Amino acid sequence: MRFLSDSIQTKSIFYISNILIFLLLMLMVYQKEMSIYGHNPSSLIKIHSELADLNKKYIAKNQILFTEGGYDGQFFYMISKYLYSPEITEKPIMDTYRLRFRRIGLPILSGYFSSITTFQFYPQITFSILILFHISSFILFSKTLGNHYYYLSLFYLYSPFSILSIYLLVSDSLLASLYVFLYYFFNLPSISKFNLKTKDNSAEISILVFFTSILFLLTKETGIIFLFSLLLVFFMKRKYNTILSSFFAILVYAVFITWIQNISLVSEGTQPLKFADLLDYPFLGFIRGIQYENFLSIRNLPKEVTKIILFSFFLSVLYVTKSWKRVGEAPFYLPILFLGFVGTFAVQGYWFSFDNSMRFFTLMIPHLILMKKELPYINLKIVFSLEIVILILLLGRVFLSKAREFQFFS
Repeated sequence: MRFLSDSIQTKSIFYISNILIFLLLMLMVYQKEMSIYGHNPSSLIKIHSELADLNKKYIAKNQILFTEGGYDGQFFYMISKYLYSPEITEKPIMDTYRLRFRRIGLPILSGYFSSITTFQFYPQITFSILILFHISSFILFSKTLGNHYYYLSLFYLYSPFSILSIYLLVSDSLLASLYVFLYYFFNLPSISKFNLKTKDNSAEISILVFFTSILFLLTKETGIIFLFSLLLVFFMKRKYNTILSSFFAILVYAVFITWIQNISLVSEGTQPLKFADLLDYPFLGFIRGIQYENFLSIRNLPKEVTKIILFSFFLSVLYVTKSWKRVGEAPFYLPILFLGFVGTFAVQGYWFSFDNSMRFFTLMIPHLILMKKELPYINLKIVFSLEIVILILLLGRVFLSKAREFQFFS
């Protein structure tokens, strides 16, 4: 009993201390961003001035607009406003409109709570939602991993890829959190076997799985690969109720995608892209993404070195497939093979941008940790070592960053 009490106390210290450290770290990141833009939270949204000119009804007075380009947080913001602001009836004009509107998982959450307060607080609300989901999934993750592997959840909590996603107010960290939720729900004993004698809480858990699966798919379309991987894993474990709940969620998602593809638009967007536009010859996107003249500049050298380290991380993830031993392990390796395809054939724009290439790997961290739990013999030392290096580089980039050229909307 004393051993059990000591173990519970140790776990409590583990949770509380790391959550406090993480919150302090994210508060410092938030304050750093605020300090270089006059403590104006709208700087977190990163709205491009040209996009603001096309969507003036969506922009509030004195919002910060970046003249040299924005980032994807602006699209989530505009979709949130479109969904929850009664005074806005015109669809926003965005690049790849239909693609953006498939990713309404984050806008559904952040837009709802922003509509309760006012969209003036959208940056703070979205930042808080992403952190809340990340911390909640960390707690569930460590419980799922058990006493032998719970320490690996730290690589998830301090994942530089999730931290960057939260900092940019984009949906990738939410996607990773929901993935952890799904794995946790799938493992709950009440839905461990198909049983005609329904247990007391099996219906409730099946509903949880259903809605979490839908939100997961609506957050980003790449979630379908990871969900399919989970369904194959739990099919082999004969957890059929779980599979059925998620299967219905996939059907609902398919109906939604069909509707999105057939709605009429005033404008297709500023830069409509086709799937073929996102592909290049093997590794040519990475090679073109390197600015070789920067190797002669002390100031710009770190930017190019970071790209090489990220590419090394990409290769280290692919190297995990060397541990593949049996056909039954294929579901675990499916997301890695998908990542390998995307990273190999991705166009220059993905590797050229530090933020884009970082977001490649957000969902891969929890997946690799779950693989370690299910397949203990795989070696992730190189992956985790490079993750620590990338975390240091990310924090250095954030805390040493200077204000970009901006203006206020009026």
